[in-house]
Order: sequence, then C-alpha cells, then structure tokens
Amino acid sequence: MKVITMRMVLLLFILGLPLAACDGQKQEATHRSDLTAQKGAETESEKHEEHDDHDHKVDHGGHEDIGGLADKEGHEGEDDSHEQVAESGHDEHGHDEHGSVNLSAESRDAFGVTTAIVGAADLNIYITLPGEISVNEDRLAHVVPRVGGVVTEALKSWGDPVKLGEPIAILDSQELGGMNAAYLSSVERRSLAKSVFEREKRLWEKKITSEQEYLNAKQGYADADITYREKRQALLSLGISEERLKKIAASKKESLTRHEIIAPFGGVVIDKHLTLGEAVEANSAIYQIGDLSEVWANLSVYQKDLGKVRKGALALVSGPDGEPEGMGAVTYVRPIIGEQTRTALARIPLDNEFGQWRPGLFVEAMVAVDSFTVPIAVHTSAVQKKEGMSVVFVETLDGDLFPQVVETGRSDGVSVEIVKGLQVGATYVSKGSFVVKAESEKESFGGDGHNH
Repeated sequence: MKVITMRMVLLLFILGLPLAACDGQKQEATHRSDLTAQKGAETESEKHEEHDDHDHKVDHGGHEDIGGLADKEGHEGEDDSHEQVAESGHDEHGHDEHGSVNLSAESRDAFGVTTAIVGAADLNIYITLPGEISVNEDRLAHVVPRVGGVVTEALKSWGDPVKLGEPIAILDSQELGGMNAAYLSSVERRSLAKSVFEREKRLWEKKITSEQEYLNAKQGYADADITYREKRQALLSLGISEERLKKIAASKKESLTRHEIIAPFGGVVIDKHLTLGEAVEANSAIYQIGDLSEVWANLSVYQKDLGKVRKGALALVSGPDGEPEGMGAVTYVRPIIGEQTRTALARIPLDNEFGQWRPGLFVEAMVAVDSFTVPIAVHTSAVQKKEGMSVVFVETLDGDLFPQVVETGRSDGVSVEIVKGLQVGATYVSKGSFVVKAESEKESFGGDGHNH
C-alpha cells in the first residue's frame, strides 16, 4: 500500500481546480443551449397560431373579415350605453322607462287623479299675515223668545245641527195663552159679524129692512175683521206659523199656552242658555245658532302693508301646521286702525262645507299683492321627487302616465314655473300625482302598476 504524502495531496488539489471549472462551464453552456432550444420551439408555436388566426380572418376572396371586430366593438359600446341608462333610470329624453303607469278611468276617479294642460300662468307675490277664524256674523243668530214662559222642553243642545223652521225649544207661556184666546175670540166675532152683514144685505136688497140696519151690520163686520187681523198679526210677529194658527182655530184641544221656539235658519247650536223648568223672559237669549258652512278669516294688516292689501286680492289661508288650507279673496278692509293692536282688519270668507275651519283657529294667510307671468307652469302638487330628481307625470296618447324629469323655477305656492322638461300643450297630472308616483314605484320594483 502506497503512502500518500501531504505533497501529493496538495498536487492533486491544484490539478483538480481547472478540471472542475471546465466541468461547470460545460454544464452552464449545456443549460443555455437547452433554454435556447425551448424558446425557439415556443416562438415557432406562436408563429403557427398566428398563421392559423390569419387564415381564419381571410375569406374565400382573399379579404380580411373586419365585420366581426366591428360588431364586437359596437356591442361593447351598446352595452356601455345600456349600462349608463340602467344606472340613471332615464333615457336621453328624460323618460323613465321603468316608471310608466296606466290607470283606468275608475281608478283615477277613486284616487282623485286629474289632469291639466301645460301652459302659461300668473305667479303672485305674497305677503304673510296672521289671522283668526271667526263665525260669519251675517249667518249668526241669537234666538230669543218674544214672550216669557217656562221651559218645558229643550230640544237642542250644544253642537246639534238644526234646520230652518225646526222647533228647538218649547215654552209654557201664559202671556201667549191670553193672546191666543183673544185671537180665537176675534175669529168667532168676525165670523158672526160676517153672517149678520150678509143677512142684512139680502134683506136690504129685497126692501125688507132699512138701509140703516144694513149699514150698521156692514160697520160691525168691518170692525170685527180689523180686530181679527190685529190679533192674528200679533201672533205672527211672535213667530207663530200659519199652520199653528190654523190648528188653534180648528181644534179646541190645542194648547193655547204652548210656544214653540223656531230656528231662523239652518246651522249648528253654538251656545245654549236655558234649562228644563227655567222661567225665561221675553227677549232673553236662549240659543246661539250659527251657519258654519262659510266662515271668516279675519287678518291683522300691519301699517306698512295697508297700501298693498286691497279688496279682491287673492289669498292662500292655512292652519298652524299647514292644514287645513283654502283659497279666498279679501272682501273687506277696515279703514280704522285698532288703538291697541295698531293693525287694520282684512276679511276673507272661506268655504267650510266639511267643517275643517273651526272658529277660534289661528291661521296664516299669504295675500297676493303683485303678479308676473311665466310661459310654462304647472300646479305645485304636480311636482314629485323621484330618485332625487323633480318629475311631473305626463300623459301619452295611449293614456300612460310617465315621470318626466323637469327643472323647476319660481313658485308662488299655487303654481310653479317649469324651466326645462315640459312643453306647452302637454297633458300632465295636476292632482293625485302622489298616488301615481306610488304606483310608478310599485311598477319599478316589479309590482302590478298597470290597469288598476
């Protein structure tokens, strides 16, 4: 066995370094060659694929088919357009394609949906004045008995409705009894005097009796007739009806002391000042009846506004919370300023058929003091908010109601100017647009918004 010395190991180590370096360089060259071959193969494959695509794009005549690419680009543009419309909910004309509603005539009547024509309107400039609702004093009556008596029946109480000529209370009146007795006596005396006169007239015509006896009978009948008419008129002046007088004269069982208090007109009992069994005197107020079908809005006009508020000026009157609300015209402006309030009174009659205006209610009135004309306007109730935009529901020739986006301008609380979105002559929903909006939103969410 040969002994390996340190010198031999060192020699072998020195001789091995070039060999290792050559082997590494050879491996690296081999690896690079493999990568180059792989890349060349990939490039050749891509060339074949491009050649196949080119062959596919060339038709039998040798021209490129660019229609497919154009159609693809066109569809992409159309999709983008549809996406924009879908996002906005409206087309280029402002029409909401998903909010159209078709209501039948019956549904429109039931919901109170009415239409109007778009056109010019006069917008008013208003000043706001405070006021109070009061009873129409021309339709207010303090009911008083014209003879004294004891209350036997109180037929009406506070708040009860009454009709013209309807009994509201019954009195037992000794004074009336005496007057009725005198009337009955006059009826009998007149009847007797008439019979005597007619008999004497026949006898005088036959020359059986003297002319003096005939004249005396004639005078007696005239006196009895005057007394009869006097007693009768006295009862009529107390409010006793002709029918009542006939009953008294025809029936001996009819009470002479019974006195019916009659309502002077239809209305409601506002106040009552009698109780059962109470003795009331003549001309004492026992009832207060008011016809509240029309009331007054009495406004306080400040000194600075006296020159603006005139008779005939239109006004929009509203309650504390905006309800109720009604239109009227100034019919009277008091020429005297109150010493304490330093204001004048302006009066506006208001229709109160449904009792929405209660006397004593504090109100505000927007009184028109000037006006100007705009070319296109609609009722304020016609404008609704939909998806953050102002819309007016317009009717098509087919009867559909679609929300038209509009741009509004000036308003006076009754009408609003339309700056953009509507044309003169279009038919729009003037009342009940809130109901149409609800139906439109139901339709937009997939509900049944048609043919209600």
